[in-house]
Amino acid sequence: MAGAPRSTTHPVPHTCREPLVSWLSRCAWWMGCLVAAACVSAPEPEDAGARPAAVTPSAQAQAVTDTAPPALRAAYIAAVQADAPAIYHFRDTPQGLRADPTGAGLAVTLAGAGVRVLSRSRRWEASFASLSLGCPGATVEVTPTPPVLAGRRAEYRHGDVVEWYQHGPLGLEQGFDLARRPACSAAGEGRVELSMTLGGTVRPELADERTIRLRDAAGREVGRYAELFVRDAAGREIPASLDVRGDRIRILVDDRVATYPLVIDPLVWEVSEQLATSGAGALEQLGTSIVLSGDTALLGAPEATVGTVPGAGVVYVFGRVSGAWVEQQKLHAAYTPPALPVARRFGASLALSGDTAVIGAPHHAGINSSGRAYVFTRAGGTWTEQQALAPPAGLPHDEFGNAVALDGDTALIGAQRDDGHGTDAGAVYVFSRTGSLWSQVTKLFALDAAAGDTFGAAIAFSEQQALIGAPRHGTPFASAGAVYVMDRGGGVWLQIDKLTAPSVSVRQFGQAIAMDGDTAVIGAPGDLTLGPGVGAAYVYTRADGFWNQSQQLLPSGAAPEAFGAAVALLGDRLAVGAPLEGPADEGAAYFFERSGGLFTETGERTAPTPAQHFGAFIALGVDFALAGAPHTLAQQGAVYALHQVDLLADGQPCADDGACVSGHCVDGVCCDQPCGGDGSACQACSASRGAQADGTCTVLPSGTLCRDAASACDLAETCDGLSGECPPDALALAGTSCRASVGPCDAEEVCDGATLDCPPDLSAPAGTTCRFAVGPCDAEESCDGVTPDCPPDLLATAGTECRAATGACDVAEACDGLSGACPSDTFLSAGVACRPQVGPCDRAEACSGTSAECPPDVVRGAGTLCRAALGMCDLAEVCDGVGAACPTDVLATDGTACPGGTCEAGTCSSDGTGGAGGGVGGGDGDVDPSSVSGCACRLAEAPAPATSAERAALPALAALAIALRRSRRASRSKPARREPTAH
Repeated sequence: MAGAPRSTTHPVPHTCREPLVSWLSRCAWWMGCLVAAACVSAPEPEDAGARPAAVTPSAQAQAVTDTAPPALRAAYIAAVQADAPAIYHFRDTPQGLRADPTGAGLAVTLAGAGVRVLSRSRRWEASFASLSLGCPGATVEVTPTPPVLAGRRAEYRHGDVVEWYQHGPLGLEQGFDLARRPACSAAGEGRVELSMTLGGTVRPELADERTIRLRDAAGREVGRYAELFVRDAAGREIPASLDVRGDRIRILVDDRVATYPLVIDPLVWEVSEQLATSGAGALEQLGTSIVLSGDTALLGAPEATVGTVPGAGVVYVFGRVSGAWVEQQKLHAAYTPPALPVARRFGASLALSGDTAVIGAPHHAGINSSGRAYVFTRAGGTWTEQQALAPPAGLPHDEFGNAVALDGDTALIGAQRDDGHGTDAGAVYVFSRTGSLWSQVTKLFALDAAAGDTFGAAIAFSEQQALIGAPRHGTPFASAGAVYVMDRGGGVWLQIDKLTAPSVSVRQFGQAIAMDGDTAVIGAPGDLTLGPGVGAAYVYTRADGFWNQSQQLLPSGAAPEAFGAAVALLGDRLAVGAPLEGPADEGAAYFFERSGGLFTETGERTAPTPAQHFGAFIALGVDFALAGAPHTLAQQGAVYALHQVDLLADGQPCADDGACVSGHCVDGVCCDQPCGGDGSACQACSASRGAQADGTCTVLPSGTLCRDAASACDLAETCDGLSGECPPDALALAGTSCRASVGPCDAEEVCDGATLDCPPDLSAPAGTTCRFAVGPCDAEESCDGVTPDCPPDLLATAGTECRAATGACDVAEACDGLSGACPSDTFLSAGVACRPQVGPCDRAEACSGTSAECPPDVVRGAGTLCRAALGMCDLAEVCDGVGAACPTDVLATDGTACPGGTCEAGTCSSDGTGGAGGGVGGGDGDVDPSSVSGCACRLAEAPAPATSAERAALPALAALAIALRRSRRASRSKPARREPTAH
């Protein structure tokens, strides 16, 4: 937002002064007390009758700046504030001390935590807290105290420092009284620092040592903290400066303590709609000119194509119906094709009075036309062309119709390039209507007309007087500009005054003019006060028939803006266009309101996207404004309707962001910050959703659901209690069950970790085991691939072997047909033979009754007799302890002595021819052999007693022995082969 207006005679910013009564009384109480004053200027306009006439601090102080000394200025301000109506008085409320002059200014609340200032529009707020005092680099925060009422003032009493506030028509004054110097400041040395934290929706930005810009979250300037003025008890002005450190505002005073007033009262203008025309999209330069009368608006589009004629121009007629602008008619100059119109750029200028409109078409159409002005009248809601006005002796390129003005039956038509008094000196034609016929009355020239003046570039006309601009007038310097006052007193038009450029910095003075009653505003878009091309606007007031400059208005920036290229005035409200503001000439519109005789800026509306050259033309209505942006979208052009807004404070119910001061409508209430806003974030701004209070953005507790699971494989997210953001959306891990099995033959579905949805429901494939066997007598069941159920449980039939014998002593078990379990494992009883004896040296084994296995195969010990000797020539055999068989039967070695002879082939043979039981016939078999002959049948000594095993084997051995004996006897009975003997 632009800063406060400035005076031409005092280019330094205007000042806001501490009331004289205040500082005089304080100095009576405190010896050596100082008073400092500063102001923030951005007051809001008032509705008619909303409050008594009042001035802003900046405007009122400026009013006496030109003529009054400091003490008188201070006394003047004190008197205005002291007479403030009761609506400005502070009152004690549960929230603190409050002054809320509804509809008349700032809403102010003082509480223990600090001061809150809310603009009337509820568009922004500022807060002041954490007051510190001391020297630069050595300040100490004063102890907070609750506010108290002290007559008209509200005070915070911090010991030696009294921080006070007083509300009134001038705005909110803020001041500080200091009882004594800070201990860190020696008399006459160093600087004293007073600082405080600026909060709310604005932030401070230092412009220079006397000005701090206040910007909103979007970077727009919505006000200024400026005009610092410091003086001591003796009335001497003390050097002081402003500074910004982060969010703290610092007042630095040369060895003095400051007391200063604060006034912040902006009004924000917002775009309510863009007027849509039937020619939208074409290159028309819509918004080049605009005129308003009640709820009727005419919008010029001078580059519009008519038929096949480009640049012929049209004018759109709009009416406001139920608050909305609706196109009602499209006008253009009458002509009969294929002939061309006699003039082009119809709609370059507009004037409207009642049911009559004058439309300028200043460019020729190739037939040596000097331009035309067309009169249209309205009857029954329809506009029709009444007459085309032309100069009697006009020349090509005169641009007759470049500017038009209308009052009743009189029309003034500018021809800024008329050459009657020099090339492009300019002229203005006066036409009058009698009945329905218009005729020229006179032609006006400047008395000092000169080539290049472009007299008639702008015209403002009301009743008997017209102000005519000549922005290229070259006296006293090139393009300084001038405005000529023409009066028709007595029916004759005469030049009665000339308003010249107020200073050497003025350029193009008279490029735009607006007049309402005894007030006129003159634009000078080339003004150099703040730099080349920045621009300015000058306010003039008429008294006793003479126009006098009362104010210079400047934009907030120092870049080329063409501020003053368009001006509009309606009562105490003023709009100034700056179509070149912004890096791409987006443009802006500034709004001012007059109070106490001076205009104070109430707001700036920067160009809405994608506007370009916004503010090239402006028209004011009672409660709205229309602003043109003719270069929007490659010169298609656009016109925007703007309205004053009364925005809602934090915590109030809202429907959209645009309704709130903060610009944030969250959870149905205006919120102090964006606060998520979509219902899924971990923050809330309404008490119903968990906020501390309506309007206060609050981080929700840990575990609060902030995003529901969207499907079976999506996870629900919860807040962590620290961040206002909901954690990132996450999916269930791969393998997470998303659909449980409903039967043994139904497959469980699991998430894949990549998609939200659970896979399709599937049955287990045929053959999939659904019931395992619980024992050898139970059958395993498998799914059929169709149903989710497992087939019935089946058991093995009775007698089915379920456990085979695992050893010689084990018994095979069989199912009983009733249970799935196999009967208990049983063994053969103890003593049951499990392995027979397989040889004389083997033992037979029997089951133990406790094991399935037959005991290990055991043989007789080594040395156990397994075959007795059958004679002296037969050897007894014994077991070897390893094998089951008795060793091979072995005979005594031939030649072994035996009784009566030697053993031969197992037989004891004597050396004679006979022997007992021998001879040719041998014994009779019944006679016992003689021991002498070696045929004894018993041993000389009795053998050792036989073991039980040996006794058991005796029958077999006896049988074997008998068999052997019989064999031997049979062999003996055979005739012996005799070898022939030699004789």
